[in-house]
Amino acid sequence: MKYIIDPYNMEFEYSFKNTTFLNGIEVGTIDDVFCGSDNVRSDKFTVDGKYSKPLWYDSKAYFETKSNRSVEISLDTEARMDLAEEVTANAILRLVIKNTFSLDPEYEIFENNLIVMDKKDITYQDFDQLEILCNQLVRSNLPIEVKGNVATIPGLGSIDFDGPILKRTSEVSIIKLKMPSKTLSGIQIEILCGRKAYLDYKRKSKLIDNMMMTFRVDEENLFAKMKSIAIGKGYDFERRAEERAKKLEEMKQLEESKNLEDKPSESSDEEISNKDSKSSRKPKEKSKNEEKDKKSKLETANFLDDDFPEKPEEQSEEIEENSYENSKVHPEENLSDSTNKDEDEDKFSLPTEDHLEDKASPLPKGLNDILNFVTPIGDIRYVYKIQNKYSHDEIKEITKFLTDLPSYVVILGTLERDYSDLIVSRSKNLNVDLKEILDHIEADLKQSKGNMFQVETMCKPAELSNVMEEFLMEIKSKLGV
Repeated sequence: MKYIIDPYNMEFEYSFKNTTFLNGIEVGTIDDVFCGSDNVRSDKFTVDGKYSKPLWYDSKAYFETKSNRSVEISLDTEARMDLAEEVTANAILRLVIKNTFSLDPEYEIFENNLIVMDKKDITYQDFDQLEILCNQLVRSNLPIEVKGNVATIPGLGSIDFDGPILKRTSEVSIIKLKMPSKTLSGIQIEILCGRKAYLDYKRKSKLIDNMMMTFRVDEENLFAKMKSIAIGKGYDFERRAEERAKKLEEMKQLEESKNLEDKPSESSDEEISNKDSKSSRKPKEKSKNEEKDKKSKLETANFLDDDFPEKPEEQSEEIEENSYENSKVHPEENLSDSTNKDEDEDKFSLPTEDHLEDKASPLPKGLNDILNFVTPIGDIRYVYKIQNKYSHDEIKEITKFLTDLPSYVVILGTLERDYSDLIVSRSKNLNVDLKEILDHIEADLKQSKGNMFQVETMCKPAELSNVMEEFLMEIKSKLGV
């Protein structure tokens, strides 16, 4: 079988020798490409320039043809090399587990590269050691001897496999093991290797760089900073739960009081005004059903979400000094921190923008919330936020409002269950082609559109933060930040 003997051969001629008939159609097998198995996905290839759908019978893939006919086979190079890397990395890990735990794990290589150990638990030390041993084998550049569907690494042992496999361990480049998870069958481990491992490390590296820039800390202090944000000074989970319950009760009372606003005889204008003022001081709280729905959308908590723990009351002197200096350099950004929403909207104005002073055109809903996430870097103000509080149309209004002002870059994501929305926009005085950046994003995007000033797209919720970070890093790079 050519895919085992020579996994690097991507184009060749194949002659059908023994054909048979299925449902009155003459068909034959193509043994020189891997058509898939119960454990491993198939190669991607064309027959005479066309993708042919195989007919499966008795666990074999048949293709429509004629006896003694020759065809040109062309494989998708990237898909073949990804598959060969994954098969090799999977075999290496299973061989290490076989020697370490005397276990023969089950495996599958489809959308993800997985192995499942018949084991109830695994320590972090053992898990870390597995990854170290796998990469030691990779760096050792050992030959992989193949006989049938059995691969042998000299000095280590043999393991069965399906699909194309590489000739030496070093061709995998690197093996990364994602954190294990428990399943009904045992401990499941996902494997990243080669190109996919590199892309994963690249995305994580960008994330770390972006977080260090945002929090103005180095690598050594980043975790401590994140922990302080997540927990907060004096933060207590039980106290927080009690506060949430109280706020829910207060919201119910506020809703009841709002129903009385339609009856002017029962309350004076002054009382209604007081109620409005009081309601604006209360943070918006979601019902229990909405909280459950939100949890189903988010697999893990995101430090950019509105529902995250409040900022500690005590601030470091350095942060206070930075805030004071920023307020002097950019007086137009020194917005009131008053909890009264009506007062905020009245006081908010930029002296250089006449249309902000025109009270006939109200500010977009949610503008003040979004402005809390403005980060000035040099002369440019970045708005970077993942949210699910405002609708897509409301976010578009906020984006249009901000980018009508000079020197704004807005990157706003809206979390949805299936595909999340993303809007990226910039002020017209900034020289960045957003459409060009969008065209080079590697993630799986849907319904992308836009121009050099503003782009919109959709992506899977798990990819949203990565796509936003890629936009941010590219924009900063092109602006010379």
